[in-house]
Amino acid sequence: MHSMDNYYVSKLIPLMVEAQLHATPNPLINTTIQGRHDTYPKRRGLTRIPELRAAGINIPSAMIA
Repeated sequence: MHSMDNYYVSKLIPLMVEAQLHATPNPLINTTIQGRHDTYPKRRGLTRIPELRAAGINIPSAMIA
């Protein structure tokens, strides 16, 4: 979700809530390897945790560093 534009995410999150999905952030290693072939700005494997939590999507706390 880090690389998605805000408009797309504003449509996606309500669909995730409707589908009763849970979100699991990518492991720490993905923040290093994702986007390794990009020029700047580099994409990273981060999700929008505050926005997902505000929408009521469950994110296991053990997955958040």
